[in-house]
Amino acid sequence: MYLYDKIAKTYRIIGVVHIENVYFSYNIVLTILLTIVSTGFYVLYMKNKKRGFLFLTLLYFLIILDNSIIYMSEFSYGFESLYETTDILYIIISLIYLGIVLTIRLIISDFFDDKYTTIEKQCAIVVPIILLVLFIFIPFQISEFLISFSFFYITFLYGL
Repeated sequence: MYLYDKIAKTYRIIGVVHIENVYFSYNIVLTILLTIVSTGFYVLYMKNKKRGFLFLTLLYFLIILDNSIIYMSEFSYGFESLYETTDILYIIISLIYLGIVLTIRLIISDFFDDKYTTIEKQCAIVVPIILLVLFIFIPFQISEFLISFSFFYITFLYGL
């Protein structure tokens, strides 16, 4: 019981620090680290002039953008109401995820000399347009289903 009492006492002392403060600090530290890594890849790009480093910089920028949106939705009470009142936030998040996927494909293409196929080029152009049209003109539940189905179909098609 003595060990249990020590753990409980330690937990009570740590319990003074609210978990929201830990999440808040984690998000700030994560954003700082991602910015440092992104800047490092940009410096490598400027030094070596390899496009792969520029794509890695873009990838980390998109991850920072995604993390910032999630960060704002967790800690800003006015921003979290956007999830309930508008669908534009879902459009932005889906386009960021698509941007991350396309950037990873650019990195693979550059570092491993795996060129884009015609179908991949067409998907890279058509999918964002379809995403926007679905989110704007079709009710939310139907558009979510169709977008999820299209992502799973493309993943199955390419065997990713």
